[in-house]
Amino acid sequence: MPAARFSIFILLSVAVSSCAEEGEPEPRAEQVEDSVLQEREKLVKLIEESVVLPEHTLDLDGYSRYHAMRGDGVVVASYTIHPPDFRESVAEACREISEAPFPCPIDGGEVRLVDAGETAWAESPLDLPGAEGGSCGQLNVEYLPSEERFLRVECNGPY
Repeated sequence: MPAARFSIFILLSVAVSSCAEEGEPEPRAEQVEDSVLQEREKLVKLIEESVVLPEHTLDLDGYSRYHAMRGDGVVVASYTIHPPDFRESVAEACREISEAPFPCPIDGGEVRLVDAGETAWAESPLDLPGAEGGSCGQLNVEYLPSEERFLRVECNGPY
């Protein structure tokens, strides 16, 4: 009986290893990253082409636009108007901390803020720029890709 078990084990091992060899090769990290970037670009394009902005806002190109995926699959976005000195203020604050949270530079690069009319993807909704106070200087957007619908598109507040 032990010889029979050993033979079955050998046959299963050969079958499994041959299946693994015949399958698709594992994608390289660069391929996975490129695929993720392409999916993000498609998603951002879909969102930005279909969003209906509230009254009293600029055109979409008047905002610096940031997107991130929430754990529940909702894309959270912050469309904001940066004040003229904002980039330098952020750069100064980043020099005072040891980590590199978004939008701080990575490996000595530039601050990862975008100009009006441009889009960036943050790794977490917690990294999205926020504004104090209200008005439409910042728009808050939530989009559910699985249902292809907006959950929220509103100005930052009434005050």
